[in-house]
Formats: sequence, structure tokens, C-alpha cells
Amino acid sequence: MQRIPYTNTGKTGVYIGGTYIKPGETRPVDPTLIPAPPAEEETIVPVDLVAYLEKTSVAKVVESLKDRPAEEIDQLLEAERGRGDKARSTLIQALELERLDRLDQATEAERDRARAKEHLADMDEATLLANLSNVDHSETPREDLERILASYRLGAEVERENQNREAVIVAFEKAAQEAEAILAEGAKE
Repeated sequence: MQRIPYTNTGKTGVYIGGTYIKPGETRPVDPTLIPAPPAEEETIVPVDLVAYLEKTSVAKVVESLKDRPAEEIDQLLEAERGRGDKARSTLIQALELERLDRLDQATEAERDRARAKEHLADMDEATLLANLSNVDHSETPREDLERILASYRLGAEVERENQNREAVIVAFEKAAQEAEAILAEGAKE
């Protein structure tokens, strides 16, 4: 069996085929036992994002975050960190905070879905239909109406996925349409 010299370039000692090699030391080892070097995870950041960061103020980048997909937030964060000494800590903090906010929102949406599922399972169809048909949102404040509209949509979605009571789904969709019409009417004014 032919042996080849192996130099440990790492910071800690390694064992190769029962031979301990200290950092910086070279020892003969069986070449079939040498581990493959770990693949470096290289994050590829689009050049246009790097250029964007170089020419855009922190305030403008932060202002644009709500309109960007999560993947792009991650790319912006990686690109800003990759700027080394030029990296702006305030932007890094803002990007990390945006990521956390989005995780919180996703978690809250999952909780809302679970609560809706539980609530709908506990209610009989007649009660649900009566509650949905006796609603007047004409005087409801806009911000409340947007939240109510989202709950109607969620109710229809959860009902469709679980009990699938067609009359309840139709009632949720009708209530959502009425809320949308009120919102659209308010937007025209």
C-alpha cells in the first residue's frame, strides 16, 4: 500500500487511518482514507443587489423592504455583510429585524389558522350561517374591515380544507365580497 504525505492545514488535530496529525504537521497516510475537503457554501449574491447597496442609503433600502420577497431580504443581508468594513450595521440590523418580523407574522398566521379551525369545528352550520348573514359592516372603520375581510377569507379557506360545509363556505365568501365592496367604495372617495 502506497502512502502519500498529508499536511494538516486545519486548526485542530485530525486522525487519518489511525494516524494522528497535529495542526501544521505532515505525515504519510493511505490516500484512500483522506477525507474530501468540505464544500464551501458560497452564497451567490446578484451583482445588481451589490450595486444597489453601494449607491443606496440605509433609509431607502429599509423603506423598500416590505415590497421585497424574503429571499431577496436574505440576499441583501448577505451582500451587506459581504461588504466587509463598508458594511452598515444599521442596515444589517434592519434586515435582520425584517426577517424576524416576517417569521413572527408567519407564526401568527399559523396560530390564527389553528384557532379558526378549532372555532369552526365547535360551531354547528346553522349558527355559523346565522352569524355570517346578520352582519352589517357599513359603519365599520376601514382598518377593522380589512382585518375582518382577512378573517372571512381565512374562514372560507379553513372550512374548505376541513369540514367542507358548502353553505358555510358560500356564506364566508359572500361576507368577504360585501366587505371588499365597502372597502372599494371607501377607496373611491
